[in-house]
Amino acid sequence: MNFRFPVCSTLSGNRVDTAVIIFDCQGVTMSTIDSNCYKLIKFGSQIGSDYYPESMGLFFVVNAPSIFPLFWSIIKGWLNEKTRNRIKILGTNYKDELL
Repeated sequence: MNFRFPVCSTLSGNRVDTAVIIFDCQGVTMSTIDSNCYKLIKFGSQIGSDYYPESMGLFFVVNAPSIFPLFWSIIKGWLNEKTRNRIKILGTNYKDELL
């Protein structure tokens, strides 16, 4: 059997084939979001879909700036419902949700 995360599977003693991703936006402002930032996010997303398809368990965005809900309202329309339901946008009070 081929495991997606073989070391995690061995260490936990269970099959592990999904990951929890935490994306921390602390310090992100409109002035820090430029074309290089966009390219980096797009590149990371492409690597995930090319090499680790269907491996995203939950995706948490923490320390999301106040402008983020506006972007999310646009972006979430491009995602299918299954993917959309795995993404949680959290502000600065995220610790209880993560625990």
